[in-house]
Amino acid sequence: YDLVCTINPLSPINNLSERLGNSEKIDMTNFNEFTPITTINTMVRKHDGDGDTIYVPYPILGFGKDFIENNSYTFLEHDPRYEKPKDVWKAVGSDASLAVIDRSVAEVEWDPFFGPFTAGIGDIISVLTRNGNYTNVTLIGILDLFMVPGSLGIYISQDFVRSNFGYVNENMYLVDLAEGADVKEQSRLLEREFMLNGMEAKVIMDDVNMMLNAEKSIVTLMQGY
Repeated sequence: YDLVCTINPLSPINNLSERLGNSEKIDMTNFNEFTPITTINTMVRKHDGDGDTIYVPYPILGFGKDFIENNSYTFLEHDPRYEKPKDVWKAVGSDASLAVIDRSVAEVEWDPFFGPFTAGIGDIISVLTRNGNYTNVTLIGILDLFMVPGSLGIYISQDFVRSNFGYVNENMYLVDLAEGADVKEQSRLLEREFMLNGMEAKVIMDDVNMMLNAEKSIVTLMQGY
């Protein structure tokens, strides 16, 4: 993906395809796909190996068939019962008790952007739902993505989101641009078109490069010691 677009959840975009098609600012030949995601900030609970229980805020990313069909995300590791990455995504999409999580939880020797807890395949994470109860999900994949905007969180089916949080509007879009399209210009045009929806369109590679430079600076500083 080239852009990650977030909107004000209180001002959802109704009929996205129609809005884009009728826009005088947007030329759809510059775009391949708009993949909707529902993001929810909640608390999760994780039991660690020492018998302690960790409670931390963590985003939930609810996805549907568009994400399953369009994404090309690969895994650092995944449940060996699933042969291909697409099989993992299909399993999570069809079973609300399964989940995928971002790479920050992977146990590595040293990482300046390490997450709040470690987790592995088969681990159970409990998600706080709107009724105040925790619902368990089992991890079957850890993403291979590193420091990519919009990728941090626990990936769960839209069915899980609707069942446990009620109807929640899509509030993030992963955008794949056509070859040769000006990424920065298209991000500006999208923000102008959906200004009343509070859209913020981030160029993914800009944030990735910023994070890589920060990591490089940390490594250089530590080598000085």
